[in-house]
Amino acid sequence: MVDNGRHLPPEPEPIKMDARSAEDELLTHCVQAARGLPCLAPDQARANVLRLASMMLLHRFPLAAENMLKAADSYLSAHPEALVEPADIVRRGWIIDPSRFRDALSRRLREVSPG
Repeated sequence: MVDNGRHLPPEPEPIKMDARSAEDELLTHCVQAARGLPCLAPDQARANVLRLASMMLLHRFPLAAENMLKAADSYLSAHPEALVEPADIVRRGWIIDPSRFRDALSRRLREVSPG
């Protein structure tokens, strides 16, 4: 795969699932990373979604945001050409509605760490 003239490692074959299931899987991955659990970004899409999620939640959940950014950087530091602008995350369909994703992720984070 080539992105902006640079070669990216091959992406794993995507699992066919509906949008709600795909979002649920991304939210679960973000929560795992946010909690500081061993959770590396395995591909370009998840790395960029984790990075965007960390930016969106920086002020509400600073530690969670830092953990998500570390997980994103595990992939992006090895593949800097994989970094995309936040608008491209939506254009590529990795997240359909950033506000909805932020709110759902915030709810999940409050559920796993109340108070």
